[in-house]
Amino acid sequence: MQNKINYEMKGSLSYMAGAFRKFDLAHPDWGEEEHITHAVSKINPNDMMNMLLNDFNARKEGGDNIAMFICGTQGTGKSLVANYFAKTLSQIWKTKFRFENLGFYDAETSESIDQAKNGETIWQDEHDSKTVGALSVYLKERLVDFVLRGRRLNLNFIFCSPIEQDKGQFLTLETKNTRKDHKTGKPIVVECLVKTPWYFDSNQRMTRGIIFVPVDDLTNQEQYNKRKDDSLAKLKKQYGSNFDYIGTKAKEIFDQLKDEMITKDKNGKYIVKKGDEFKAICFLGEGEVKGIGSSGTEASRTLTFGKIKGHLSKYVAKLNSE
Repeated sequence: MQNKINYEMKGSLSYMAGAFRKFDLAHPDWGEEEHITHAVSKINPNDMMNMLLNDFNARKEGGDNIAMFICGTQGTGKSLVANYFAKTLSQIWKTKFRFENLGFYDAETSESIDQAKNGETIWQDEHDSKTVGALSVYLKERLVDFVLRGRRLNLNFIFCSPIEQDKGQFLTLETKNTRKDHKTGKPIVVECLVKTPWYFDSNQRMTRGIIFVPVDDLTNQEQYNKRKDDSLAKLKKQYGSNFDYIGTKAKEIFDQLKDEMITKDKNGKYIVKKGDEFKAICFLGEGEVKGIGSSGTEASRTLTFGKIKGHLSKYVAKLNSE
């Protein structure tokens, strides 16, 4: 007679991870559509916000940290949401948010981590697309595993970008709009979708609810603007005069070669061509159309290549939605 083995579940998950694990196991056949319907019709926004705060407090007590990503189109309130949660996390960890911990590209964030104190919050925002573009896309190949490094110091991370990227985050907030006072025009709350990884496929994030994030005015707006201006000046100095022409050059190459740079996968969805084939088109061009070529510095070519990839990501998303 074989001995029976009794399995006992040990250890604990964070507040939200535990709750959504239980929910997903109870609804294994639900897809994205069912999750969205349930999230927007059954989950009270106040309950969802309280769940977030409970999760933050539980992670703090358990010696863990927070990694969250805030995405959304320009003007929907990403920085306002990040500002609110930077202050909220600082209060929970009993620290004070310092604008020295605000960065706009990976190198700055890396410096902030090296100088941060235990329990502080690191905020990586990004420059407006009119001036720089998605820097986190530009410098992707230089990406350091910030979250892993920061966990050892109990550092919290807030990343902002129009398009979500994988930074090791558990929580994603997608900003939808900023509600304003109809008399004064002053922002009151930012409406966000709350997303976390699906239990059965961690690469797929499911919508869990809606929250209304109160707009806590950037009381240190001058410090925020100064930090941003200094960052932009540093970037221009680092990449020289080529910097001003990168956006134009990348858009020109994208417009002429975008359909040469994409293909369809086995499911019929548009994707960007992989590996050397994509790089060859970017750098060498196709037919009569020239690519990036060998002119300029290596840094400027890397930035141009990243900007083209950013344009393509949006283009592919648009094609698939249509």
